[in-house]
Amino acid sequence: MIDMHTHWRPSEVADALRARTKEPRIVRNADGAEVLKSRMGDEPLATAFDDVDVHLARMDRQGVQTSVLSLLGSFCWIESQPPEVASRLCRRVNDGFAAICAAHPGRFAAFAALPLTDIAAAAVELDRAMTLPGVIARSCRAISS
Repeated sequence: MIDMHTHWRPSEVADALRARTKEPRIVRNADGAEVLKSRMGDEPLATAFDDVDVHLARMDRQGVQTSVLSLLGSFCWIESQPPEVASRLCRRVNDGFAAICAAHPGRFAAFAALPLTDIAAAAVELDRAMTLPGVIARSCRAISS
């Protein structure tokens, strides 16, 4: 079985989330612990990002041979930032996806994240991402800020 649309919460964007002034963002709660604050509420940083080993165990339990990674919708804001910000963040996410795919051959593939506010930059990143291990395509999603 192939899971064609595995929403992923990449830890590669944690620093960018700390710098944001609106949700989703990482803030310190009243106890001083970092949490991912989003429209879904506050989530402790320890559980806010996906873990490859946890996902592999779930895949094995469910009989999934391969999962295709793509950004979770609430993380798609990186694609709609100004081009100089979006390009850097998308590159980090795509490199992270490729590292997962390379470390677990055949278990993962990935849809590239693209800087959608600049079509030329998106084309450049897509060309680059398609040379990375496991990147197979680009998924479609709406732009959100």
